[in-house]
Amino acid sequence: MVACLGLKLYLSSKIKGNVLLDGKPVEGATLKRTVGFQKKIIDETISNSMGEFSFPEVIKFSLWGWLPHNPSVTQFILIWYKDIEYQAWGYQKGNYDDDGELFGRKMNLRCDLANENMLHKVSDFKSYKGICELV
Repeated sequence: MVACLGLKLYLSSKIKGNVLLDGKPVEGATLKRTVGFQKKIIDETISNSMGEFSFPEVIKFSLWGWLPHNPSVTQFILIWYKDIEYQAWGYQKGNYDDDGELFGRKMNLRCDLANENMLHKVSDFKSYKGICELV
């Protein structure tokens, strides 16, 4: 058994959501998540017949967590549907906490492809950019 010396860092919390077009489920949309921390971590999924998708949490054990610093983890989710790219989520996470993006709230996104790509306020000091709304 190998002992882990690093701290458990949640680079991205578990995400679930729906891809819609004018309120109707979109099947077969490709979603690609990029998490930036020391090096990029990339994964992707495809929306099901109900438009549902999910991404697991991204966890890294790192000695970096023991050192004093300001955490900075970039997160992007892009959606491709019918050869069009949509920015679903763009965020800079400033902590390593599970569900730390929304200060303890679970990440559940409603991504209507008809929505405008805009800035959404999470708190007085944090915002994300994309077509998705938090639900």
